[in-house]
Amino acid sequence: AWLRDDLLSVVHAFANYSKLTESLYRSSLETLKTAAKVLDVEKEGALPLAMDEMSVLLEQGDVYVLSKAPGWNVSVGWDEVDTPKVVKKSRGKHVQDWLMQNFNTWPVVNDEAAQHGIVHRLDVNTSGALLCSKTYLGYLLAQLQFVARRVQKYYVCVCAGHFPPQRRLLLDPLLESTLRDEPRSIVSERGRYSKTEVVSSVHLRVDELTVSLLQVRLHTGRRHQIRAHLAHEGHPLLGDSSYGGPEVSWCPRVFLHASRLVVNMEEAGGELDVTCPLPEDLQAALHHLEALDLLGRSEK
Repeated sequence: AWLRDDLLSVVHAFANYSKLTESLYRSSLETLKTAAKVLDVEKEGALPLAMDEMSVLLEQGDVYVLSKAPGWNVSVGWDEVDTPKVVKKSRGKHVQDWLMQNFNTWPVVNDEAAQHGIVHRLDVNTSGALLCSKTYLGYLLAQLQFVARRVQKYYVCVCAGHFPPQRRLLLDPLLESTLRDEPRSIVSERGRYSKTEVVSSVHLRVDELTVSLLQVRLHTGRRHQIRAHLAHEGHPLLGDSSYGGPEVSWCPRVFLHASRLVVNMEEAGGELDVTCPLPEDLQAALHHLEALDLLGRSEK
């Protein structure tokens, strides 16, 4: 674990300053592949496509992509090696427990030190695409893609107000904090580098409430990053009372969904480009809204 963390920390540091060379990336890749050979055993079996509240969107090579349902905690994953790794398991349902119950023939799924094969995290009430691994090779190579900033993660969300139609980068540093025992992130000069890209916006309304349907790309993985950045801009998410967002009876949770994941898994699965459809509860919420601008605005 120490070798993995030290190596990924070096890659992450170089990638943060756009100094990661192809040579360093390739040498790191080969080192992680060698480490994975020691840990992995022969793979057997296949993943079921659908079970209970979650389903497997794609199984490819050494990884698979889950469609995570809202209400499930991902309490073991982290997207950034400079994010504190102290995890306090909260109450409720946990993805790692579900994985160990259903996919326990894969050694990495039973390994807490390898996050049970979960590569990154999603907020408990955020639905959508979640990358997981079946092997240590898949886990280590996926971690490398994240710290090297070679992963594209897209989200769909609805925020309060009329968000500007132009493509925008939100770069305010975020600091993890606690308010009434609730973990959150706030904009602070003492915070970590954070980058959120608003790709497109469509303006909607219901009664006197005006909102914007956004497509957002995450370039970093801070806690509540989209929620904190948009709240700081004066556009908190619909249903997100923790960050000052409006609550309405027809939207049962924070309107935030991980809609697309693009990553090249190299030898562990090749190129993945997975889209996760909007779940029924958020589709139903959209039916309450009407468009203000017929086509919305999108800056390509």
